[in-house]
Amino acid sequence: MGASIDPIEIQNLELMAGERVLHKVTTKRMFDMITPPSIFITNERLIKRIPKTLGLRSDIVDFSYVDMANVAVKKGLFGSDIIIKMRFHSADFVIEGVPKEEAKTIHTLLRYGITGRLK
Repeated sequence: MGASIDPIEIQNLELMAGERVLHKVTTKRMFDMITPPSIFITNERLIKRIPKTLGLRSDIVDFSYVDMANVAVKKGLFGSDIIIKMRFHSADFVIEGVPKEEAKTIHTLLRYGITGRLK
């Protein structure tokens, strides 16, 4: 399972009413070792928190499952990349450096979200 979910992190995500975090994963990439991005999968959307200035600030990117068309996993030597095909954007959203053991869980949860089975 993913990293333990800190209640303070969830509070800082500003979740919508009825939204709950199902899974959290911290990516592992060489140039993100000090403050790695975190991926939160909720029953409503995918949230990516990207820490800035040594973790003092962070950028948050989120996508609703309605905006996603498909998801794929590209397995690498040290980790996997999650590639999300978006319905209304020409560019794919890519989550790089996902630990191999977490890629299948993320893929499954995103597929369930896209098909509407996470409500």
